[in-house]
Amino acid sequence: MGFLYYIAAFLVSFLLFPFVLKAARKYNLVDSPNVRKLQSDPVPSMGGIVVAAGVFVPLLAAGGGGITISEQLVMAAMLLIGIADDVRDLSATLRFILELVLVCILFFLNYTGQLDSCCNIHPLLLFSLLAILIIAGVGVINAVNMIDGIDGLSSGFGIMASGIFACIFLRTGDTGHAFLSGLCAAALVPFYLHNVFGKRSKMYIGDGGSLFIGSVLVINTYALLIGVQPSAFLLLAAHESEAVIIRTALCLAVLCIPVFDTLRVMTDRIVRGIHPFHADKRHLHHRFIELGFSHFRASSCIITANLFIVGVWYICYLLRLPAAMQLLSVICMGIFTTSGFYYGSQWCERRQNRIYRFLCRLGKSSQLEQTALWLRMQRLLG
Repeated sequence: MGFLYYIAAFLVSFLLFPFVLKAARKYNLVDSPNVRKLQSDPVPSMGGIVVAAGVFVPLLAAGGGGITISEQLVMAAMLLIGIADDVRDLSATLRFILELVLVCILFFLNYTGQLDSCCNIHPLLLFSLLAILIIAGVGVINAVNMIDGIDGLSSGFGIMASGIFACIFLRTGDTGHAFLSGLCAAALVPFYLHNVFGKRSKMYIGDGGSLFIGSVLVINTYALLIGVQPSAFLLLAAHESEAVIIRTALCLAVLCIPVFDTLRVMTDRIVRGIHPFHADKRHLHHRFIELGFSHFRASSCIITANLFIVGVWYICYLLRLPAAMQLLSVICMGIFTTSGFYYGSQWCERRQNRIYRFLCRLGKSSQLEQTALWLRMQRLLG
């Protein structure tokens, strides 16, 4: 029966897409080119409505599917804030405050009662841990928003991360969050296809969509960090504190590249005396484009690298490495795949060495837009 809801999520997203696209064009709800954008023409940017409808329609039809009212309201509010930002261009400070309030609402209405017993921490440390978790929640939302810079990246990452979370929750017995994750992945597929292969039908997910995806991933992160029992699948450990570290390593592995790339970019801006929320073209996906990669190949490389990091964590877990070693492995891989690649490729470019020439050749060979399969997909999607 649950499989039918996933089909419904796909169909709602697929069937609603052309109507939202037409409305966005009619009311000029588009993302216009500027110095930091990679497109040359205005593109409709209301894809978040399509994805959110694909999630909410089957979710409400299933009576909430085990997802609390507060979680549903936070997802809807994040969508509306993002749409308002797309239409009115909200200030970064206002948007940050609104996101912070919503994450606090999400956390305090769902997890404060479980935190102390789950983590078995001293009461004096509770406030610090609450602050870290709330800031991390806002950070994840903004990290997902910041990777929305090339075709297929934010939606492809959302499909990958939601799919992994769905599998984890199914094994831990959390059917509600497994259901939400599966719906999000299914609703993203039609949008991803249009975003990557569409020509006349291309639409961006916009801030509304990226904030919506980010809110789903934050809900899943909190549910995995705090909501599950330490003895659940993949979370076995000698002590509860060790289980917490393993869960943290797993969540960080799933969200690795957006989180570490955002930390790198914001640190770089602060060092250069620029506001950390000032938009620029110094993200990892921008570096791939500078090396000559197509949007599709760049997003595919980034998502594949993130999957590889999840695989590295899983191997560490299977080898029964200490929990701290599992977390350290994920952190090292995150730094290597973001900062290491970004600054390393720049160093190679300045020296015009073999590695840089190899990356450029690899980028040029990734142009698939004129292949028969690509053109066939464009004709199919319009």
